[in-house]
Amino acid sequence: MIIVLTDVDLAAKIHSLRIYLSNLIKGLVKYSKVEVVLAYKDRLKLSYIMSRLDERIQEHINTLHVFELGEMIKNIDIIHIPSVFAGAYVNPLTYIPLLLKPAVITIHGISPLRAPTFDTKLANIKWHTLFSITKTFFNLAYIFKKLTHYNTIIVVPSNSAKVDIEKYLIRQIKIIVINHGVDEEIFNAHSPIDTELVYTFTNGRPYFLHVSNMSPLKNVIALIYAYKKLLNKMKTFMHSKDVPLLVIVHDVKSSYVYKITKLINSLSLKGDIILLSELDNRALASFYRNALAYIHPSLYESYGYTIAEALMSGTPVIASRYSSCASEVFYKYVVLIDNPLDINEIYQKILYVYNNHDEIKDNILKNYNDILMKASLKTMTLKYLNIYSSVVERG
Repeated sequence: MIIVLTDVDLAAKIHSLRIYLSNLIKGLVKYSKVEVVLAYKDRLKLSYIMSRLDERIQEHINTLHVFELGEMIKNIDIIHIPSVFAGAYVNPLTYIPLLLKPAVITIHGISPLRAPTFDTKLANIKWHTLFSITKTFFNLAYIFKKLTHYNTIIVVPSNSAKVDIEKYLIRQIKIIVINHGVDEEIFNAHSPIDTELVYTFTNGRPYFLHVSNMSPLKNVIALIYAYKKLLNKMKTFMHSKDVPLLVIVHDVKSSYVYKITKLINSLSLKGDIILLSELDNRALASFYRNALAYIHPSLYESYGYTIAEALMSGTPVIASRYSSCASEVFYKYVVLIDNPLDINEIYQKILYVYNNHDEIKDNILKNYNDILMKASLKTMTLKYLNIYSSVVERG
C-alpha cells in the first residue's frame, strides 16, 4: 500500500503538529510495510520535518513536490492530509488531492474559536475569516467527493474535538476518534534518567514541570501566581521553598515569553521559576520522569500531547478538565483542575500532589499497561492502518 502524506509543510509552523506528524511517520515505518511518501510545497520546511526523524526512519521515506502528485496518482492507494488545524494556514492546494483518491483527513482542533485569547478585534476577525474559508473548502470538497465517489474519513484526537468539528465545521463526512500516540521507546516510565543533565538545571532539587508553546491559551500566568502561593506556603509552614518550577518553552525569544519573564522577575521568583529552551525528546523524557509532577492548566486542548508524554513517563499530572487528554482519556490518573482561571484551585491541586506524590505515582505505575494501550505510538499507528485499509476497500 502506498500512502501519501500531503501538505506536510504545515506541521513546520505548529509545534504540536510537528510532534504528531513525526510520530505518525515513525509509527508507519516501524509497525507496517506500507510505502510512505511525503508531499511538500516548501523543501526547506520539509527538511525541518525530516530533521526530527532518525536516519533509519528517513531511509524508508520517499518525497515529492505536490505538483508531482499527478504523475504517480495511479499508483497511490490513499492520500492522508495529516496536519489540518481548522481556521489556520488555509491553502486551497491542501484540498485538491481529495478529489483524486480515497482520503483520510486529520483535524487537530479548532481552539482559536473554542477558546479565543486574542489581544485585538482585528486578530479575532482574522481567525474567524480563515475558519470560514476552511469550512467552505471542506463543504466544496464534500460535494466533489460525492461526484467522484471516492471515500473520505476525518480523524480527530478526542471526542470533544469530534463534537466541535460536527458543530462548527462539517457533519457529512464520517469522523473517527484516534488518540495521538506518544513514542513509547522514548517516553517510558521504566527508562533510565539522564541525572547529570537534570542536575545541571536543578542542582538535585525536586521540581514541578510545565512544557508548552507559552501562548495565552496555556494559562501560564495563572500557574505562576498559583506557584507563588505554593512557595509562600512552603516557606511559612513547611520550612522549605526550594522546589522550583521548570518551564520548558519552544521559543524563548517570543514576545510572550518576554512578558512572562518580566512577570517572574516582578514577583521576585527568579530562581524559583526557571525557563528552559526546547529540548530534544530524550532529554525532555528525563525531565518528565524526574519531576514531582507535570502541571498543565490550559484553557482548552483538543488533546494535550504533553499530558500523555508525562503519564507515559510515569509522572503524576495536574491538568485542566478542558484538556481532553486529561478529562476523557486519562481521567483516572490525572488530578483535574475544574476551573483553570481559579488561581487558588491550581495552588490547592499542586499542594495536594506534593503531599500525596507517592500514592499518585504508584497508581500510575500500577495501571501503566492501560496508559500504554491508550497513548502509545504503536496503538495510534495500528488504528490508522485499520482506517487506511477500510477507506481503500470502500474506494
